[in-house]
Amino acid sequence: MGSKILVSACLPGGDARNNGSKKVSLQHVLARWRHVHQHKQVMEKKPEMIQCKRVYDAPSGQDGYRVLVDRLCPRGVKKTDLNYDEWCKDLAPSSELRKAFHADVLDFAAFREAYLAELADKRETGLPLKAKSKSGVLTLLYAAKDTRQNHALVLAQWLESLSISK
Repeated sequence: MGSKILVSACLPGGDARNNGSKKVSLQHVLARWRHVHQHKQVMEKKPEMIQCKRVYDAPSGQDGYRVLVDRLCPRGVKKTDLNYDEWCKDLAPSSELRKAFHADVLDFAAFREAYLAELADKRETGLPLKAKSKSGVLTLLYAAKDTRQNHALVLAQWLESLSISK
């Protein structure tokens, strides 16, 4: 009882006389194996990825599942020329909210707050997109000129915060 089992293992820090192996306890070897195994599991998990992209930008192989999230068809593009997998008008801001934001009646902070309030009632509509983001890249397509303040970015943050289980 209480005696340590020593194992000769090739671990960093061994000396050159014994080809890099050194005597370590079995507990040390097991602890190291567990650490490596847990790290490997974390690294193998596919990260959830939701990205936003202008509908006018060329599609790429990294886009994954492409969803148009505008209520209206983008200007200057034929519906037949749009490259998307799904058009989700239901998650776009209401016409009133969109018009108020574009007319500068609302600043982005107020728009974001109002849009999140609208999205709160659309959880069931958002869940399929959340599930798509768990299995691969989800690209939200939008037509707005501003790439830093638009509804697609708010929608992406909302989708990321959604919990699949109730």
